Amino acid sequence: DPLVELFYRAAAAGGIGVMLLITATSIAVLGFFARDHHGENTSHRIYAPLISTVLLLIVCYLAFDNIAALFGVDPDSDLVWIVPAVFAVVALAGTSWALALRIRRPYVYEALGLGAGYTPPVR
Repeated sequence: DPLVELFYRAAAAGGIGVMLLITATSIAVLGFFARDHHGENTSHRIYAPLISTVLLLIVCYLAFDNIAALFGVDPDSDLVWIVPAVFAVVALAGTSWALALRIRRPYVYEALGLGAGYTPPVR
């Protein structure tokens, strides 16, 4: 049934995408605390984020190593390389856009993540 396969594969791809976002966030936490301790002790700012990052990277590796089984397809199926390629292209596009904003419109880049109610200062 094409609909069952479509929803199953879309859910599996979505799960992998969420896992990649959580892993990227875990890596970002390491960078955040590397810049400033924010009054946290060593176990909260180094050990816990490092352990979670390593474990998440292992899980990501295992997911991509077994992606054919996750999607329920043959190992030589196109989905085995298309899905990781799509994630890589989207990540590259987002990073490129952020770098372009940082260079061309730094005030917009600085306001990222501050919410819709943020009012930039008058320059």
